[in-house]
Amino acid sequence: MREAQGESKVSVIIRVSRGGGGRAMNAERLLQNFDRISEAPDAIPRLRQFILDLAVRGKLVEQDPNDEPAAELLKRIEAEKVRLVKEGRIKE
Repeated sequence: MREAQGESKVSVIIRVSRGGGGRAMNAERLLQNFDRISEAPDAIPRLRQFILDLAVRGKLVEQDPNDEPAAELLKRIEAEKVRLVKEGRIKE
């Protein structure tokens, strides 16, 4: 993997993983390159941000197409809250 002038190893890995050139990042490639990546001065904060970004986008685990959408879950939570308030079990 060639690094652009002034670009850290972590930046190259993250750029590549986001479709900026070549193969997509996956757990296997991350582990294969971890020793090289972790040597960069900004490695840990950048890797944390990268992993958080993957988590938010649902890319850390396989997605189950049978999972209910978040909007439906929020509706169920709101209905349960309304019910509990009416029963006096919780305050608004």
